[in-house]
Amino acid sequence: MKDLICENITNELYDQIVRLHHQKILASDDAHSHFELGYIYQFGLGNIKKNVNQAFIHYSNAAKLNHPSAQFHICQLCCSRDEANLDNYACYMDKSELIELRIRMYIASAAQGDAYSDADRCLWSNYSKIPQWRQQTESYYAVLCQQAKLVQDEQLESYEYYNKNQYPFEKVDFNQREHYGRIYNQLGYMTFKLNFYGQKSDDQYAQARTYFEKASEYLNGCSSFNLARWYYNVIHGIQPNKTAYLRYLLLAAKHRHALAQHEVAVTLCNNDTGISDFGHCSDMLARSCRYSFARTCYDLAIVYIRGYGVEPDYDIALNYLHQAIVSRDFRMGDGLAKASTALALIYKNGIGCHVNMVKACHFLAFAVQRNEEPLFYCHLGKIVKKIVHRKDIAAMLYKQAMPCPYAYYLMGKLYQGKSNGRLFQSNKTQKYFQLAIDNFSVYTLQQYHLGIMCQYGLGTETNRQRANDHYKNQMELACKSLDYYAVYLGQKADHHYGVRRLVMVVRGKKIGIHIQ
Repeated sequence: MKDLICENITNELYDQIVRLHHQKILASDDAHSHFELGYIYQFGLGNIKKNVNQAFIHYSNAAKLNHPSAQFHICQLCCSRDEANLDNYACYMDKSELIELRIRMYIASAAQGDAYSDADRCLWSNYSKIPQWRQQTESYYAVLCQQAKLVQDEQLESYEYYNKNQYPFEKVDFNQREHYGRIYNQLGYMTFKLNFYGQKSDDQYAQARTYFEKASEYLNGCSSFNLARWYYNVIHGIQPNKTAYLRYLLLAAKHRHALAQHEVAVTLCNNDTGISDFGHCSDMLARSCRYSFARTCYDLAIVYIRGYGVEPDYDIALNYLHQAIVSRDFRMGDGLAKASTALALIYKNGIGCHVNMVKACHFLAFAVQRNEEPLFYCHLGKIVKKIVHRKDIAAMLYKQAMPCPYAYYLMGKLYQGKSNGRLFQSNKTQKYFQLAIDNFSVYTLQQYHLGIMCQYGLGTETNRQRANDHYKNQMELACKSLDYYAVYLGQKADHHYGVRRLVMVVRGKKIGIHIQ
């Protein structure tokens, strides 16, 4: 796999993204650019040498601007004095002080949305296992309750953070309203979580909701988002309510919550909730892109490929796809994987650019190296077969992807026909096509491939009407999807169906990353 990765391609993209982030910092002291540069310096990515002190500086600047991912990652550069290591850490303190710091910063990060970082998981995992974490977490909750009482009694005069021993990177420059909203939002988050890991009292869940609603009165977008997710992912203490979910999600997006803005954009694109009049998907994604995580960049790329609310533009789309490759993602995000697949298909077929099989192989191998998705092995096998005509290597990659039905489908095509030579046995063709159909309910096989099988009688009877039904389903899926692979197959289905519904855009120029 390493032989297919061209480091120069990745390094060039990192050079471009580093220049982009420096420009954004000079222009507006951009929080996300500080975070991205901190990550690049922390791990020495591209041509940048590892420098934990530079990483700490950038994380600090981002954390002071209330960037939730930086608030988590900066803690990974802090250690206790007995663990001091100049290569991996930039800040040293006593163990008890380190635990207190991490608790405060993890809460600050997780209360803004658990998809921003691993803070939520780390906080409550340690809370469940380590008595000192449990004690200090509950102690900090008492401090938050005291702060809320002072706010309620209009006695809180200082708008800075809650602890006299705080570090400079904890001090977020909030006005009074923002400070109060943050206190109530963190209280709502902590009340919910402590109750979830404790007695699971209905009264405490009601109290958590009250805190979130109070924070929302101070225009705190995080609290509205937390309420929206609570109504959507009902665990305890609340009744499912789709209307309330949408109301709070839109309110969070209005108050500049990037995760909420991204979720609204995806909802708008799916167009199945009755809120399509809220605005254009592209506008909401552009707002969300102030935190330019990989998935947001990927979705913006698809918007420009499809022309969803904007003029189709492959130059801009490729810029966003390239940016997604070298950007951090939401926790459990798939932006890098999706962008890698999209770029591989684009360079393989010369869509909006010149055909470049080296880049196509690179981006797929890059994706496989980071996430062993069966689909990546399938695409890589197809490209290897096309470039070096090694069907045995392609077969090995397809087998690696099994029991993915698409892998069975590709194996069936590999064994099909006289041109495949002595290495393959034609009697296996029907076997693999049948396996693709049999496993359809286990792993998703795209409607386009089912159409091909019905059209040409691969593993099933030839049936043009059923083939057209599958092609039509694929086209309809592509018309409301932010998945490039679905859009790409929709275009191919459109060709087989015989009705030109999806318009291909003109070829673009050489791509670089520009400030959006």
